Amino acid sequence: MGAGPGDPYFTAQGFAERHAALLAEQDAGVCRFHVLLDDDAHTVLGRFNLMDIVPGEDVELGYRLARRATGRGLATAAVRELCSLAGTSLGLSRVWADTDARNIASRAVLARAGFAPGGPAVREGEPVLRHVRVL
Repeated sequence: MGAGPGDPYFTAQGFAERHAALLAEQDAGVCRFHVLLDDDAHTVLGRFNLMDIVPGEDVELGYRLARRATGRGLATAAVRELCSLAGTSLGLSRVWADTDARNIASRAVLARAGFAPGGPAVREGEPVLRHVRVL
């Protein structure tokens, strides 16, 4: 089997250290990482993360869905579920997510999941659109 587009992430220099640091963040309650599996429970369709949790306040949402899984409402359902988790289990009051202005599909997912436009922001030196959902 040939290399896939995500393979460099796993083979990059320092992967083991980065992976250990992410697991430590999850153990400390700073982040919550989730994967979406296909019906076979072996195929990862996407990842959905709650990052930089501020207890009693807010959290950043990040997600990525495999191209083969788009168009089925999976991302919207997963984002809604994580928002519910953030409010009920984590006691947070707000979820926010940034998108590239050209990422129409991601903006649509956020709108369907109850996010409102929060205005422009800058991420890693690039302009993004912030979306906010009050829980």
